[in-house]
Amino acid sequence: MLKRAPAAALDAARSLLSPRRLDPHSADIAAARAAFAQFVKLEAAHDPALVDMYAEDGVVVERMIEAGVEKPAREFPLQRYKASLARALTVSRKANETSTHRAVTLEWVAAGWVLVRSIRAYTHSRAPAPYEALLKREADGCWRVAKEIATLVL
Repeated sequence: MLKRAPAAALDAARSLLSPRRLDPHSADIAAARAAFAQFVKLEAAHDPALVDMYAEDGVVVERMIEAGVEKPAREFPLQRYKASLARALTVSRKANETSTHRAVTLEWVAAGWVLVRSIRAYTHSRAPAPYEALLKREADGCWRVAKEIATLVL
């Protein structure tokens, strides 16, 4: 007659075989998810600390769709963007602007790199539009936006 394994042993075996345990990238994904949640929180609060969520190097790409036609994308170095972002946050707070993200997905790209995709609803956009942020883990262990691609529907 076969003996049944104790419930604790079965639970331990299940946890070892869980998809999360088998995914070697789950730590990067979890850390990037927490960083993006902080990013969204700071963005919603118009908090100047949002500037620190961007890496020193990298780019911001602004895509615009006007009357159903996509305009040429504009690209800004993050150093230049960060300087104007602090001022823009003050203006957006006073104007009571909003930005919300839904359907957020994270995709592991390489060690220390995770791509975040969402649909972003933004005050200046007539319709929700795709949003992407490439997050990287920097030498200090913090995850920051290395590339942001924001789409506005005008």
